Amino acid sequence: MLNDCSLEKESIIFSKYKLMIKNRLIKNLKSPTYYFSQVFGSAAYVFLIVLWIFLRDRSNLGVTNTQIVMYFITIYSFNYLFTFNFVDAVVARLKEKSELFWLNPTSALRIFFSKDFLPIIIDNLPLAFLSVASSLALQLISPQALILFLGLIILTHICHFFLSITFALLKFYLRWEWVSFSLRYIGLTWNGSYLPLIFFKGIFYKILIALPFLHSGLAIQLLLNEQLNVTFLLNVLVFTLIFVLTSLYMLHNFKKFQQN
Repeated sequence: MLNDCSLEKESIIFSKYKLMIKNRLIKNLKSPTYYFSQVFGSAAYVFLIVLWIFLRDRSNLGVTNTQIVMYFITIYSFNYLFTFNFVDAVVARLKEKSELFWLNPTSALRIFFSKDFLPIIIDNLPLAFLSVASSLALQLISPQALILFLGLIILTHICHFFLSITFALLKFYLRWEWVSFSLRYIGLTWNGSYLPLIFFKGIFYKILIALPFLHSGLAIQLLLNEQLNVTFLLNVLVFTLIFVLTSLYMLHNFKKFQQN
């Protein structure tokens, strides 16, 4: 009986998410504002594409112009994994429902996901699909590597979700305003947004693998080199575990932190 109730509850939640995705996609695709925001937001990435093509023509980067174009288009498709805007969304949600979250961390995580993270994913889903499909059609990524790419994208989302919650809780508890600054500027420098991860060498490579930011570009760097860097993967796995445990602990002790 309990199993039947649990399965029925999971089915209801899945149907709810499915309907939400469908309705938001239809709403976006019917809105001219959605297309305008996609075009307007891509301006910075057009600059990066031109810059890297210029650099490629004057150095030996070992990548093609097509790879450069698709790399930055794909980064733009998953830009929410690089910009850390989800952190501020979680902070706002904490302020709104601070009296509830300490009761049940699972409920808090569900609200963060369904109300704040999933809508961002849905808004970027059409462009993400087109960029990945184009990379496959242009043979920038093999069907075998595509499976690895999708697996890494899932891991990236998990790491980013719990990283954002952890840093949002730190900002909320300790009022560390520098958290947002460090994520936006330090993080963007070290997550593959401007400089692809495969180009970090020497001392910069050592700094990169010590920081918790490279999860953002973990999957997308396969468009430039299908060889997965095991050190990169270990970094993301370790930091994902750290952020999961830290966010759960902090949510569980939310009331204690508030009282102090």
